[in-house]
Amino acid sequence: MPSSERQHRIAEWSALRLPAQTLNQTLNLRSALDAALIHILELTGQEAGWIYLCDEGDQFILAVRQRLPPALTYPGTIWQGECVCQEACRTGQIRQEPTLMPCSRLRGAVGGHNYPILYRQATGQVIPLTTQGIVLGIVPDPYFVPGEIVLDPGDILLFYTDGITEAMNPQRDLFGDERLATVLCASHQYAPGDIADAVLAAVREFAGDTPQTDDMTMVAIKRV
Repeated sequence: MPSSERQHRIAEWSALRLPAQTLNQTLNLRSALDAALIHILELTGQEAGWIYLCDEGDQFILAVRQRLPPALTYPGTIWQGECVCQEACRTGQIRQEPTLMPCSRLRGAVGGHNYPILYRQATGQVIPLTTQGIVLGIVPDPYFVPGEIVLDPGDILLFYTDGITEAMNPQRDLFGDERLATVLCASHQYAPGDIADAVLAAVREFAGDTPQTDDMTMVAIKRV
């Protein structure tokens, strides 16, 4: 067995011992899993993680989380539809040993801002994610319609502010959605930080010396 795989297995089994040790001291399963998850993240060098359990109705329930994105509700059932994690479980790929795997599902909402755009590696298409939501700060109790996507290998999700698409050139033309999509397609093979750099470089080349009056902020997420 290669050294890296051996170390990975040791980390998995070390994490597996923690629920048993905790359950010897308490009957609270959530406390046991919560303690285990903290150590799992430390052992694997991850910043955030969560554990799902499958109930008798074959529904996945969020049991514990550490630094889970606030767009996800906790605790309770928040998983609908399919994901690679569920597929691995149902097809027997997980089997009896503990298995640590990245999740490809994202869930969120848009608060009155530009729609994020999704690049699909399989088709080369760029798709806006048109979830609905009012601008933050307008009403006391805003309502947002959440959306969910599953990222396949090579897919890219780009969040950006309107300072990107509304950047103007000397002729007062806007950079626009189409140019942004073109840059994303042309830079899809890059790492997320390099994709953001490519977009900024394209905007600066387009705008030239024209002063800009809005911020240019981006977050790029890519599944490897």
